[in-house]
Amino acid sequence: MGGQKEEGQVDVPGEVKDKQEGVAPDVTEMVKADGVTVQGHSPEAMVAEELRQVDGEKQAEPMFFVEPADRFRVEVDILYGKDGRIQSVSSKNLGVDFSDLKTIKHAVEWFEFSIPGYDDVATYRQRSSIWNAQAGMLIVSRPQFRNFLLAWHLRDWSLRDRDGKKLPLSSNDSGRLDDASLKLVRSIQPPTLVDVVMTIFEKDALLSATTV
Repeated sequence: MGGQKEEGQVDVPGEVKDKQEGVAPDVTEMVKADGVTVQGHSPEAMVAEELRQVDGEKQAEPMFFVEPADRFRVEVDILYGKDGRIQSVSSKNLGVDFSDLKTIKHAVEWFEFSIPGYDDVATYRQRSSIWNAQAGMLIVSRPQFRNFLLAWHLRDWSLRDRDGKKLPLSSNDSGRLDDASLKLVRSIQPPTLVDVVMTIFEKDALLSATTV
């Protein structure tokens, strides 16, 4: 009674309580999971405020269609030793701070892809399918599927030779990387670099973690 807690009564983390009984004001008291009570707006008001505070920029509409000029860039963090040997590859989106490294060097490299459309992906899946006798069905070979993505959609990168000169990539008239560029891509060391890049591209650009 009178706003006092009964014996044994406790606050529930995340519970929203009105300041006055029977009143639903816009500003409410919200209890965080750690027990600290803070003042804040209702969830609906918070969402509306967040939408208003995007630097005054016009809200973009969802992009449902691919344009020929559209590109998707994958950035990765590279850790390497003084001898240039690569020791670690990870997505730049992890936000790791490498500023305190002393014996290991850090670089950011990028790979730029065109974005496959529905027909492209359907064709790659069909041509990458292999018969799995144990399962009694066709399954998509992930390495082969990635080979199609690399050959037909890798457009540029930041990779350099040992003298620091950027290595260009070239495509033939059909849009596929030419033989010299494909040979260059297949010579990348360590192969894990290509695996990390393609995993990011499949997950973020194709919204697929398994490509099946």
